[in-house]
Amino acid sequence: MNSKIFFLLVAPCLLNLSLSTTSQAATVTNSYVFIENNVDNEYFITPRTTDPRFSGANKYTRYSKSSQLSLGYMGYTNTSIQANQYVDIWLENSQIDKPFVGNRCMRRYCTDDSGYWPAQYIGKDGAYKIVQTNTNGESAYARGYLVIRHTCIFANCL
Repeated sequence: MNSKIFFLLVAPCLLNLSLSTTSQAATVTNSYVFIENNVDNEYFITPRTTDPRFSGANKYTRYSKSSQLSLGYMGYTNTSIQANQYVDIWLENSQIDKPFVGNRCMRRYCTDDSGYWPAQYIGKDGAYKIVQTNTNGESAYARGYLVIRHTCIFANCL
């Protein structure tokens, strides 16, 4: 009789844990360098320290086949993603409209050569319903793949 009561008390808790979702947030600071190439209309962002990451370029350069593994992305290494699950990546109170289009994945590791796992829905603050078939190419971390628009990254969006 006691085992039945125990099961009735524990089963709902286990069911709740298995159905609940997790959300992780990071409150950290970092400084960045923004490099602008007006000749080729290219931009590059690099952080002073590696976490949180806010790094990359707005397009692949002529060296992309051998050296450039991804475009711009933003995220924190202490976020874990598993394959074949929905993932949402967003910015709270973002001043950048639709900053992400998916989760970063180094080229040659995703299902295509794009460098990111695409989101099924792009919202004002982020990318939603990202499903990855694997976590190769450092895509096990929630690192939003940026849509870098020079006029909107740091100040007044035009």
